[in-house]
This record gives sequence, C-alpha cells and structure tokens, in this order.
Amino acid sequence: MSVDRGMQLAADGFERIVTVPVGLPHFVWRVDIDVEFDRELRLLEETVLQLIGAGVSAPSEIAELMGLDDGRMVPATLVDLLRRGAVVHRDGILSLGISGVDMLKRAATRELRRYTDVELRHDPYHNELRWTFDELELKDKDLRANGVRALPAIGELNACDVEGRYRDLQRLVEREGFPFDTPEDRAAPRRREVIRMVPLKSYVAYREAQLEVWYRKEREEWAWRLLRGGGEEPEVSLKLAELESEGVDIIPLDEREELKIGAKGEVVHAAAEEARRMTQPRLLETAEHREALRDAILEAKKELIIISPWLRTAAVDHELLGWLRTTLDRNKSLRITVGYGIDRDGGRRPDPAARDQEEALRRLRKMGDQVRGRLRVVEIGNTHEKVVVCDDRYVIITSFNFLSFNPRPGKGVRREMGHLITDPDVVARVRATVTRALIDSGSRTT
Repeated sequence: MSVDRGMQLAADGFERIVTVPVGLPHFVWRVDIDVEFDRELRLLEETVLQLIGAGVSAPSEIAELMGLDDGRMVPATLVDLLRRGAVVHRDGILSLGISGVDMLKRAATRELRRYTDVELRHDPYHNELRWTFDELELKDKDLRANGVRALPAIGELNACDVEGRYRDLQRLVEREGFPFDTPEDRAAPRRREVIRMVPLKSYVAYREAQLEVWYRKEREEWAWRLLRGGGEEPEVSLKLAELESEGVDIIPLDEREELKIGAKGEVVHAAAEEARRMTQPRLLETAEHREALRDAILEAKKELIIISPWLRTAAVDHELLGWLRTTLDRNKSLRITVGYGIDRDGGRRPDPAARDQEEALRRLRKMGDQVRGRLRVVEIGNTHEKVVVCDDRYVIITSFNFLSFNPRPGKGVRREMGHLITDPDVVARVRATVTRALIDSGSRTT
C-alpha cells in the first residue's frame, strides 16, 4: 500500500496552507488522418518488400534507405517475412517469394480513406493522445472569468512531433476506435491502419482541478498536490515538482506571500469558492451562444432539453450533430429532447424555410433512430421561447435561436442576449415548465 503523500508531506514538516482552483492544460489538435482498411502488410513490411523487389538485398542497406538505424526493426521484420514465405534467401541474396509478390499486388488495391479536421487531444502531463476527456473543457477566457489560475502548458508538440505520433494514434484506434464510428462500424469492425496524420492547427484547453499548496517555513520550500475526481493525480504532482526544480513558477513568487496564511487560508478559500458558486446569472452575448450550446450538450449527464422555435440546417449542421453524437456515446443514460414548432401561416402557403426545416428534422430523426430513441424531437406548436436545460445544473434563457441561427465571423449578425442561470429554484421551475409543454405535445413527437 502506497503512503498518502499528504501524510508524508506533513511528516516532513510541510503545512497545507490553501487549496486553489486551477486549470490543468492540454492541447487540442485538428488533424487529417489517412487510414487504410484491411491492410495485410504493415507499412514497414510493405516498404521492406518493395525494396527487396527493387533489388536491395542487404538488411543494413534496407535500414539505411528507410532511415532506420536501431539495428532491430528491419532484421525482425525480415525474419517474420521469411517465416511467412514472402521473402526467400538463396546464396546470400534476398528476393521476393511468390506470396510476397501476391501481398504487394493486394496492397496496391486496398482501400484508402482520409478523415478530415478530426479533433485529437494531447495530455502533456501524461504524454498521451486522447480523443476527448469525460469532463468540461475550458478555454483561457473561462479561466479568467472565474479567477482560476492556469498551470504551465508544458510539452507542446510541434507539427512534426504530431505527425510522428501516428503509431500512438494507431494504438488509440485499436483501443477505442474512432469517435465518429457508427454502430455498424462497431458491430463489424474492419482492420484499420493509420498510415499518416497531418496536423492542421492547435490550441490550449483546460480541465478543472484543485491544487493543494504546501509550505515548509524553516526551509522556505513549496510542494504541490494536484487533485481531481476526489483524489490525487501523482503523475501531475511529480511533474509540477520537476518543473519547480527547473525554475518554472507553478505559482508566481509575489502571489505566494498571500498564500502564507496557514489555516485561515482554507477558510478564506472556502468562502471564495462558495461565493463563486453563487447564483448570479451569467450574461451571454450574441457570439457566445453557440459555444454555450456546445458546452451544455457536452456537459449534460442525464437530461438535456433544447427549445428553439425554428430548425435550420445552418445550425443543425455536422458540427452540432458531432457534439450530439459524442455526448450520447459517452453517456449511455443521457436523454436529449428537442422542442420546436412556431406556426408559419398555418401551412397556407409554400415556404422555402419549411423545406429547410424538414431537412434539419430529418438529420435529427436519423440520429434519434441511431441512438434508439435517446434523442427525440417534439413539435410543441406555436412557441417563441428559446431555452436550454442542462440536467438540474443550469438553464439558458435567451433571444437566440439555437437551432436555426449560426453566426459566422465576418458576416453581419443581429444582436442577441441571454442569461445562463444556476439558481436551483429557477432551474427547477423552468425545467418543470418546459417538461409540461413537452408532455402535452408528446402526441406530436417526430
């Protein structure tokens, strides 16, 4: 059994003086991924066979041409190809066997597919690739708005580094598949090999965490414990200690003096945290609504309700459908309800917008079928309210049409304003009101 680091720090003379909210950084990359299906040969094996077919026989020369100098990969590959009969060895010369020729022919006709603009995350503190994290993802402005300190964004990969991590991506695909895999893909998996990853752009994002700050007065030493999910992440704590020893300020020196307040620090911090959770509404301006909708979709655990009078394909686009798919795949107990349906002249005259709404409906219905009814669309009727309910945590009440309006940079947009409200009484009342409307309109579920 490992010793609790908190107990160990206390035994070493450290005092826990405060716990502060922090943002644990990671990097979000947009990448293009080239994948080959039903690949009989690994890329290394195919390259070795091609070189042998071209008359290159010496293992050392093959390794040199491939830029491999570790002395292990090429010989091990040759042994495997010899065992499979793809390569034959006569009189000290390597040549292609009959099965090797056939393998290369089949390789030339395999299916190649490119997935574009895929989100991939790099966790620098654990140095691993992830599709996503099962928690809220914050940006710099979110940290600033809530007075949360960002931990150092270490270990950022450059484009070449990302491109070279395609083998790590291959292991991720083998372990979890692709985030956009359909139920059919999962039911009948095909062998897939990542042959190339092309990085496009990246940005830093954060996850919420708590940082325990410890101080040993007689030596003026600092120590850190990174807490998430009710416990310590020792790998991150150790990395923070390593960064501190290298001269990286986990907390700036001028701020540390304010933290040397012993037990009172915990009281002050608890009061500050309580104040931060107070139920003051958060104002949403026009450009913030689409992002707020995305956050609500990805944060919801049990129930998400979206009320929007109109549906348009400009808003019910592949991006929004991707958010819905991600959250429904991640949370099997989640139920999503979309309410819509302002009356348009009682259907007395043809309306191009109505045809566009039908296409948006078709997209949502299709996803509802794919997730076996965990997403449903209800025609409420003549409503003009725009509401989002995220579990029992918060509601958004606004003038913004979530599912018909998608503001684009550089284009003129009308002003919209809304409020994100966390007051439990308000959340309960709004949820009850919209739920009654949805139940009353249940006969028109589409």
